[in-house]
Amino acid sequence: MSNVIFIDLDETLVNFITSFSNKRDKITFDCGEHFYGYVRPLATEMLRDLREIAPTRLLTTGMREYALKVNEFYNFKFLPQDILALEDCWVEEQIGYGKDWMTLNKNVSTHSILIDNLPPTETWPRRKMHYLGIKSDRYIQIREFNGKDPDAFLGEWKGILKAIGELFNQ
Repeated sequence: MSNVIFIDLDETLVNFITSFSNKRDKITFDCGEHFYGYVRPLATEMLRDLREIAPTRLLTTGMREYALKVNEFYNFKFLPQDILALEDCWVEEQIGYGKDWMTLNKNVSTHSILIDNLPPTETWPRRKMHYLGIKSDRYIQIREFNGKDPDAFLGEWKGILKAIGELFNQ
């Protein structure tokens, strides 16, 4: 797999809470659990822009059912095989007296780019980079989405698109 873009879901494209909010979209899961969320105002345009550059996939530490449901609800247009969720990439194992998540595979897409809201030094971004087999220079940190984007976000997004183009042209 080369020149693939992976994008995170939570706080990158959407923001969800579990407590009731009549100002947010309500998604109900098969188990009856509800999540209340906002979609990033530019999410559709962001995904369109990314897909014009390279194949784009979703890489999330959320569960597959959650990712599939959010994808369908907001019409993000990811095919099920283009969604990599927690159980697709990691397995929880007993380590000493505790548990930790271990990568099932690694180096699955070494020429890819990962877009996520968390700093690349945090645990889950490091795990995602390890899974993909990329170094931090192929990690693009995007502004965290918490329900509202500042007006400056469109300019930031254009800068991100330029950075992606430069990385793929190296």
